Amino acid sequence: MQKDNSTFLNKRRLRLRLLAMIDNPVILETHGGIGKLYAACYSTIGRGAVFEKDPQKADILAVQRPTWSVYRCDVVAGLRAGAAAHLPINFVDLDPYGEPWPVLDAFLAGDRQLPDRWALVVNDGLRQGLALHGGWSVKSLHGIVARFGSAYPYKNYTAVCRMLVEEKAGARGFRVANWVAYYCGHADHMTHFGAVLVRSSGILLAPGANKTFDQVAKEEVKPAKGQKTKEIRDGELVKHADQSKNPPRARQKKVAPDF
Repeated sequence: MQKDNSTFLNKRRLRLRLLAMIDNPVILETHGGIGKLYAACYSTIGRGAVFEKDPQKADILAVQRPTWSVYRCDVVAGLRAGAAAHLPINFVDLDPYGEPWPVLDAFLAGDRQLPDRWALVVNDGLRQGLALHGGWSVKSLHGIVARFGSAYPYKNYTAVCRMLVEEKAGARGFRVANWVAYYCGHADHMTHFGAVLVRSSGILLAPGANKTFDQVAKEEVKPAKGQKTKEIRDGELVKHADQSKNPPRARQKKVAPDF
């Protein structure tokens, strides 16, 4: 998979926008690298956990963030083994070069305690592989492909991301309260998406729980009459379709939202 690091400004804007919607963030950074995102987004946050397989990079991260938990291991194996479970994580940052879905599955697996409100932000490089090999080449997407066909994920990947987040978070009792997704990078092969998830049990939410992405950005967006679900996809408000009958289609134009 070709690496594309050309979208850093968009990555930073999306994370800062989400951070403004979470009180007292405790970060899980699943792919620490050499700490560039930490320096740009998380340097003032005292609690968190970061994963990195490379020993030299992990040493850099440990020096960079002395109050965080730093794990030098594979993130999927570490999360499934319970790593970082001692922290009340409410901001999950997935930044793999390829697909994020095995990592999200590992985070949601088991009996890890989750807060009533948390944020998920993802840099997803899977779309490049989908362009080359189609949906059947990715095990995580077999369910989507069985429903909509092998060509569907590439053409509608932001919609696929929304469906998978709803499915995986829904299994743990959460719903998507806010959503943004867009393509970027070389040939639009990168996908950035973010979500605020809240528990579905009707509990009283924390202050600020009803803030939308647009309120944070000081923009006003009004849903159409009778609309029940808010979804901001490619910077526009759309109605979330019944997936069982009319699979949602994502716009293909390249968009760089003003975060």
